[in-house]
Amino acid sequence: MRVLVADDSETQRAQLTGLLRRAGHEVIAVGDGSQALTALLDVNGPHLALLDWEMPGLDGIDVCRRVREAPLGIRPHLVLLTARTEKQDAIDGLKAGADDFLSKPPAPAELMARLKVGQRNVEVQLELEVRTKALEAALARLDAVNVVASRIGLPEAQPVATAEQLLEQALTEVTKAVTVKVSGEVTRALGSLVLPSEGRWLDVMLEVTGSIERSVANASSGRELVGDLLTMMLQRAHAAFDQRKERSLVPFPGRVVTGAMAEGARISAGPWTMSVASQSLQRASTTFSQLAPNVVLLSALRPASMAVEVLRAGTLLKPSHLERTKGFFKGSDAASEVEVATPSALALATHG
Repeated sequence: MRVLVADDSETQRAQLTGLLRRAGHEVIAVGDGSQALTALLDVNGPHLALLDWEMPGLDGIDVCRRVREAPLGIRPHLVLLTARTEKQDAIDGLKAGADDFLSKPPAPAELMARLKVGQRNVEVQLELEVRTKALEAALARLDAVNVVASRIGLPEAQPVATAEQLLEQALTEVTKAVTVKVSGEVTRALGSLVLPSEGRWLDVMLEVTGSIERSVANASSGRELVGDLLTMMLQRAHAAFDQRKERSLVPFPGRVVTGAMAEGARISAGPWTMSVASQSLQRASTTFSQLAPNVVLLSALRPASMAVEVLRAGTLLKPSHLERTKGFFKGSDAASEVEVATPSALALATHG
């Protein structure tokens, strides 16, 4: 991790810099408070800092105070270094915004241990920032999907339509509600629809040549929105089967992919193309004790002794699922019957 060392003593800077570099850190060394503040306020500035209390220009206290007043996304971990030993000095430093306080010269082992604490705090912030951005992007895409859904309304009942016909209808409805600026850019998404009553597994790829209108998708979420629109199409087909009291599952929602589908019937609607590849459903009945990863549940995973589902139908089983649920399937429940299907190779390679 990048660490700022701010000290007006060239000897102290060199000693701290050497210690930190030997520990694997990247070091930015400066000789006064003004340079330290500039480095910490930079958009790509370091997230850990060792600040000498007494420096020319701005002292360590001033740097801490100004950094805390700045609207930074990630709050840097600031450690004040000083020869002062009074408790009030430590209190004043912490009040100014320092996270830690060490007497000079710091013992190397103690310094590295305290920096490790700071590194953990920064890593938590960085992880939270990533998750926050992902949530914001997902919410933006959800807003876009809601815009499209409000334009097309609920799917109409289709008592005799095949899955392919339902998907074609969904393609027509959804794409009419979305304007595309045609260009050479191609975005693809892949998802799956399972029809246990027909014994079929359908892999569905949606392609669009161009960019989606800004009123629906902003620049950061436009490509991902293609996956969301495919999911909407799959769910509309699923809803139609549900109205007919026929089982269907969407184990894999739309996900943006790079490669094209080599097989399958193709349906085109302007800049949009849908490919549907159907294959026989490879299904089996087993028990919980015999379950293995990388199969899709065709029936919900529910212990005989419980009234609630542990895992819903359509879940792709992973080792973590089996580890988390094994406590629910003890004794006779371990022999609970479960219906599963083997995903297509294409779907497993994309979503597995």
